[in-house]
Amino acid sequence: MVHRYLLVAILLIAASTASWAGITGILTGKVLDKDGKPVPGATVRVLETTRGGITKINGSYTIVNVNAGTWDVRVTAVGYDTAVKRISIVADQTLTINFELSVGGVKMKTVDVSADREMIRSTDIGTSRTIKGSDMTKVARDNVASALSLNAGIRASGNNFVVRGSRTTETQVLVDGLTVTDQFTGGLGQSGATVSAAMPSPFATEEVQAQTGGFGAEYGNATGGIVNTVVKTGKTDRFEGLVRWRKDVPFLFGTAGNGVDAGYPLEDLVDVTLGGPLGFNRSTFFFSVRNSYQNHRNIGLQVLDPVGNNLGMQPNNRTWARNITGRLRFQLSNDIAMLVGGMYGLVNGERNSWGWLYANEQGIATDNTGNPIAGATPNGIPTRNAQQIVVQEFSSNAFAQLNHTLGQNTVYEIRGSFNGKTTETAKRKTFEAPGIFSGFDLYYPEDNMAFNDSAYINGEPNKILDAYDYLRQTAYTEDGYVKIETTKRNPITGFVEGPTDAQSTANPYGLFGFFAARGNEGGVDFRKATFFQIDGNITHSAEVGETRHTFKAGVEFRSLNLQRHLNSSPWDGSPFYDVYGDQFGGNLYFDTQNGDPAALAAKAASEKPYTPTTAAIFVQDQIMFKGLVFTPGFRVDYLNSDALYRTSFDQFYPFGSPTGFAEVKPKFYISPRISITYPLTERQNFQLSYGIYYQAPPWSDFYDSFNAFQLRGSQSLGNPNMEMQRTNQYQVAYNQQLTDDLAITITGYYKDIYNQSGLAYVRVAPTPFYQQVLADYGNSRGVELTFQKRLTDNWQFNINYTLSSANGTANSSATTVALDPYTGNPAFPVTDFPLSFDQRNRVNGQLGFSWGNDEGPSIGGITFLEYFTMNVSGSWQTGLPYTPVDARGQAAGQINSARFPSTWNTELRITRTIPLGDILGGNSAIDLSLDVTNLLNFTDAIAYYPATGSPDYNGTTLNRQPSDFPQTTYYRDADPANKSSIAPAQYDRIGKRLYQPLVDFNNDGRVTNEETYRGYQMYVADFVAQRGNYQFPRTAYFAVAFRF
Repeated sequence: MVHRYLLVAILLIAASTASWAGITGILTGKVLDKDGKPVPGATVRVLETTRGGITKINGSYTIVNVNAGTWDVRVTAVGYDTAVKRISIVADQTLTINFELSVGGVKMKTVDVSADREMIRSTDIGTSRTIKGSDMTKVARDNVASALSLNAGIRASGNNFVVRGSRTTETQVLVDGLTVTDQFTGGLGQSGATVSAAMPSPFATEEVQAQTGGFGAEYGNATGGIVNTVVKTGKTDRFEGLVRWRKDVPFLFGTAGNGVDAGYPLEDLVDVTLGGPLGFNRSTFFFSVRNSYQNHRNIGLQVLDPVGNNLGMQPNNRTWARNITGRLRFQLSNDIAMLVGGMYGLVNGERNSWGWLYANEQGIATDNTGNPIAGATPNGIPTRNAQQIVVQEFSSNAFAQLNHTLGQNTVYEIRGSFNGKTTETAKRKTFEAPGIFSGFDLYYPEDNMAFNDSAYINGEPNKILDAYDYLRQTAYTEDGYVKIETTKRNPITGFVEGPTDAQSTANPYGLFGFFAARGNEGGVDFRKATFFQIDGNITHSAEVGETRHTFKAGVEFRSLNLQRHLNSSPWDGSPFYDVYGDQFGGNLYFDTQNGDPAALAAKAASEKPYTPTTAAIFVQDQIMFKGLVFTPGFRVDYLNSDALYRTSFDQFYPFGSPTGFAEVKPKFYISPRISITYPLTERQNFQLSYGIYYQAPPWSDFYDSFNAFQLRGSQSLGNPNMEMQRTNQYQVAYNQQLTDDLAITITGYYKDIYNQSGLAYVRVAPTPFYQQVLADYGNSRGVELTFQKRLTDNWQFNINYTLSSANGTANSSATTVALDPYTGNPAFPVTDFPLSFDQRNRVNGQLGFSWGNDEGPSIGGITFLEYFTMNVSGSWQTGLPYTPVDARGQAAGQINSARFPSTWNTELRITRTIPLGDILGGNSAIDLSLDVTNLLNFTDAIAYYPATGSPDYNGTTLNRQPSDFPQTTYYRDADPANKSSIAPAQYDRIGKRLYQPLVDFNNDGRVTNEETYRGYQMYVADFVAQRGNYQFPRTAYFAVAFRF
């Protein structure tokens, strides 16, 4: 036995992530007779699993390593009736269930579901918000993030979560304990939403658990919270699956307050799941596929522009997303299991805007002078398709996890995994729908072309990316009257390249400088992060007298490889760029100074990826004595960014300089945690928690632009020598289960936030810059109240209220400090201020009804709601803060001293189940569902323009006067006798006349200043009619599912 434990310890130390989140829990309790005496030797078995145990002399039992989910537990003992109870196991939690046996020896024929009534757990560490997958699929929120936001203390925001006033970068998002958080940004990627292809379908989810505060030492690298989704692994006794299709229902969409109908996305969402036994040793499998398509991702109100374009359902706004998740669980023996799994996710999105809607010139094959090839015809692809950026994100992971139970009370796990995420932002080379696994075909960075005065030249790099290169030469205008400098097409793309060109009136408002006509929307940004991870933990449960210990320890190790290629101005020979790593073309922009060895070495160094490592070890012991639960623990984190860092700031030291740099040294951090739960009665307790939490800033704060060779403007440089961010958290909670069905929880918390990542201003001549440092601080405090009723008598509810505040010195790590216009010094805030995500009041609510066979109200003996499920959910929240500004954009008051309006939102999901068991057997059925968001069609203002306090007019671009527009009159025809009609100001950059007939309201062949202003007024009317600062009207979706 000693040798076996020694072997486990050696394996764990050899295996030595940021956050271990498990997928199993512990079942414990006592088996007693009717007189309250212990029943020793009773067999306790978790049915459909290999887990079980034997009661001790005092009737107690402990079963470790029970998979999260709902199970039936059977207790048998000689001379006693068999007892069966239905329980719910939550990952990383201990469930206490006692059994009372009757003398007789007759098998019990019914399942006692009273064991599933435990709504308050004294063994919980800190605050954990758990949603079962079966409950999540009942609400009208079709993704994990939005469903989880119905709980107190957590809400989806941007591409991650705001947890108790923490930044969105400070929460770790996991799937089966494996991080899916973007290693660069700290969120779920760059696609701009918490709806990520890295997240599995709700129909593949066993449960979702959010640790929002006071969590134990096993969780690390998070100062906000931990969100862990546990994926199903399949049943041992049956196959089960689902095929589901969801579609928007346009005729049920609402109308805005101005009478304009809401646009609709034309969505198709398909979910497929299948799981069951593999046919040997209780081994199982499960896989799921979620595939979605939206023709219009960013829908708006259906405002029609003067030529009939629907501004609420614009073209070039499609999104494709898919997630494939699989699990194989091999039961190698009763005590050893191997879980193998993986995930592949892909998001492809077009990025459109009204500003590019009228860029309709089509591409055409050209020669090396930029002129169309003889006989060539337009390719049918408008500029708005070709030159606007698309974004795609690839996510993947694969892991193998060994789970070994030693005896009845000990289990260890060892896991190895590979994780990867690649985000690509660029323009397309081809225009077909993205490949299922390959995505869009993009223009990747290449520099093999230059130009002279008259032609493009191949084979000569010029630090301009080939697909963005543009040739300017003197040529006659399209009508042949004037010779001006014009832009020629690029022979690679067939389009006019270069920066965005809005010097055109090719729009139905005849406005110059408002809408892009050609050029590029933006540059390129490619990121790739991969890492290998090894982690392990051991859990041991032991009883010493009347004291029970649940000891858990673990080690974690992660090795990363980070690469980036950014060029925000790829048409410029001296671009804004950031390159580290040799992928995506390497560093194409560095001046090697005619082969200077030092310059070549610096270039080579910039093409090496960054390879940081992190590791941790934690120890935790949950001690239970006569109901008192005492959980001390500590964690040691290790951080090595494996890079150089700048040590001197008397001047700017370019990357590769022999001075001004030093190597980063590894760093260690110790974070103690403690939680105490004191039972007042069997159904109420009082809890205190305290902990120190560390988290490394996103890796982009370490490395982005650190290897700068020259400064451009107020550039922000990364800092590889940053410490971990720190938060001290305090929590007190009162929990009471009022009845078998009702429970209430009151929680107060305070978070003292130290050393948040921010920007420091470095004043050096001739060009100052910013550098990432740990300089920001803040605090967050609040009270959370939750009142809930579990599903009994066909109905349930959950209502929670959060009163909170979040104050600090910066909203994010990218917040720059404004410079005092008189002194030129940074104008640091005098004190902390309400942060941009400071939401003072929030109420969430759910009310659910569920009726089965012959249940529900009846009329004339007909139960018309039989097999119906209905769930109404919603939230009310006070507005977020903003800073009022004057007409020049300067702050007109304290930072974030004003607030946006409060908002309401309500949702409804109705499901009618049609059982097919009598026809197809088993649990087969068809579900018909209707989802409605903003059920009550609230369409009031939810935001204001900071300069005006109005939701409609911003005080600048929407409030211009005739004198703000050029006094130039645009002529339809060139007339040599009228020099004004052939002046250069009559033509755009490719030689076309700027006359726009749509705003020649009197048809006299001229567009005057007055007519231009009238076109502007039409533009303002259409802009205001879109109501961008108002709540979007009601939406509705229909779904049909076949499950078995």
